[in-house]
Amino acid sequence: MSPSPAELQRDPRFPQLKAMAIELTGMTFYADKDESLAAAFARRMKAAGAADGTAYLRLLTGDQAVAEKDALAAELTIGETYFLRHAGQWTAFTDRIIPDILARKADIRQLRIWSAGCATGAEAYTAAILLKERFGRELKDWDVGILGTDINRRFLAAARAARFGSWSFRATPDDLRDRCFTRAGSHWELKPDYRAWTSFQYHNLVRDRVPLELGSPDLIFCRNVFIYFDQETNARILAEFHKSLPEGGWLLVGHAEPDMRLFRDYEAVMLPDAVLYRKPEGGVVRPQPLWTKLAPKPSLQLPPPAASRPRRQQSAPVRRAPPAKPAPLPPMPVPQPPAAAPALAEEVEQLIRRGDWEGAAAACQRWLSQEPLDPWVHFCLGMVHEQRGGVPQAIEAYRRALYLDRTALIAHYQLGCLLRPTDQEGAQRCFRNVLDLSQRTEPTAAVRGVPGITVEELRQAAQTQITQLERPS
Repeated sequence: MSPSPAELQRDPRFPQLKAMAIELTGMTFYADKDESLAAAFARRMKAAGAADGTAYLRLLTGDQAVAEKDALAAELTIGETYFLRHAGQWTAFTDRIIPDILARKADIRQLRIWSAGCATGAEAYTAAILLKERFGRELKDWDVGILGTDINRRFLAAARAARFGSWSFRATPDDLRDRCFTRAGSHWELKPDYRAWTSFQYHNLVRDRVPLELGSPDLIFCRNVFIYFDQETNARILAEFHKSLPEGGWLLVGHAEPDMRLFRDYEAVMLPDAVLYRKPEGGVVRPQPLWTKLAPKPSLQLPPPAASRPRRQQSAPVRRAPPAKPAPLPPMPVPQPPAAAPALAEEVEQLIRRGDWEGAAAACQRWLSQEPLDPWVHFCLGMVHEQRGGVPQAIEAYRRALYLDRTALIAHYQLGCLLRPTDQEGAQRCFRNVLDLSQRTEPTAAVRGVPGITVEELRQAAQTQITQLERPS
């Protein structure tokens, strides 16, 4: 019989197991997370039939060591990802980064993108989709390659299958999903045309060099990865990135990386909704203005495919003031219409799906005048405020929704996402409320207000948020 996590922490071999796990993955994140680490070990020991720490060490060093290390890495890595995650960065991808690369490499006509720490592939496939949709004509004769890498072989297998559940589309417009994916039972499968440029392979950022097939990548995605490593490891990874990028090459990292001083060898390009990094030309890091002008962030209703748009037609940029607070995580899907005020609820849903935030705000006010105690009108108002840049108003709206219905799982989760940049303690309370409430509900039940998402899926997302918030400072 395998030990429990508590018993395993008292096992004399636990410190050795812990050191091996951190060496295997590079995740110093687990240095003070004995409880989480022991739970991961306990799951693997139960699956492998190891009775104690000594027996499991033999598995990790014996004939089956490679397979067991892969299985352990799969337990330790976090794979929460979804399409169009962090919308501001994808706006920068289409409006700033790709046009720059196309102009600089017009003679070579080769584009290479690396999604490092790709999990189940949503990031790499998002890049492929946006390239096809927005730059299909321009890239017709180009050699395009998008490589996703990860240390979790299970994630890589899932990425190659390109089948995703509804939870992966929580920031994706329905029309884009319907255009690029085929329904396959309860999942969605990416159409072959959008998979043609992508490939996936095993790669350990801590140990391995840049994959040879990338050559000199034009853009590296490494988002929400550096938070798991210590400063020395991060500096080494970033130095390797810097060496591999050409002059003018781009790097996209997560919104909450641990130490911005790590990026001192890169030029920072400050945009209203994102911070980008690029390798400076001539090796000289030039100072950047606080806010670089960028075309306005598009609504969730993306433009039609490139083939249906006139060549070179561009919309005029609109001046916007930078947000007063950090950009929140992308919103959850549109809530289902409640029983009260069904016509207005349906109207709000349609307006939100079209990205008509002004119209949705007006419809919410009409709905509010009829049903001021309906928690879901306040939740919808929170979504509208969030998209219009009113983070304080969105927070207040979600709190009103929870005042009226403390069991609204999705409101707890979304409030936690908005609080996370400025109030991590408050954010953790919100995510723990999701965990507590989910224990009282059937795991396979649908989350009220979010079509196609189960209680268990939301619980897993909340647990991932808590795990990230508890990382060492």
